[in-house]
Amino acid sequence: MKFQDFLRAWGKIEVAGQKQPHVTEEFVLKYQSLKRKYKNYQGYLAEVFMIQILWNNQNKELDGKYFNYPEPIKVPRFIYIDQRVRLGSGKGKEIDIYAPASHNIWIAESKWTKSPVGKDVVEKLIAQGSLIKEKNGDEQRALMQWLFASSGVTEGAKQIMAENGILWSTKENLNALLIDSGLRELPDIN
Repeated sequence: MKFQDFLRAWGKIEVAGQKQPHVTEEFVLKYQSLKRKYKNYQGYLAEVFMIQILWNNQNKELDGKYFNYPEPIKVPRFIYIDQRVRLGSGKGKEIDIYAPASHNIWIAESKWTKSPVGKDVVEKLIAQGSLIKEKNGDEQRALMQWLFASSGVTEGAKQIMAENGILWSTKENLNALLIDSGLRELPDIN
């Protein structure tokens, strides 16, 4: 809590005569809302860095180690890269990063969390990929899916990603890839 907020709360309680529990509740709700916004911006920032990686590495081959993948990854030349694309109405229909390259499409999801992400996040990414395949039909040749999970993924999520050929990167992987791409590391925000 900032000193100004302390004075504001003190003034409401001592000067205005408001009840302390009500003032406390007001400030707790305010800071919880700010915390949610902050978390959202962390994920958004990671998306921006991921987009820069894709742009800077078009038509290049990247070491699979950055993506926890056993083979090198060929990054195509993208037509465009878009952020926060809606595939339709309803929950789970927004893709963080959508990057078409003719008949090859990349999609990516960014999760900045304190603990490893689970199977539910991976299953959502797979469902989004299915929506894209359904939309594009026979015109689409390949779909690459990439998950950024700042704190890693659970063993169950790893298994599903391995079975489906999904790339994934931790904060450490992404920072190493950013450096090798000639970009700055992610800021140290937690």
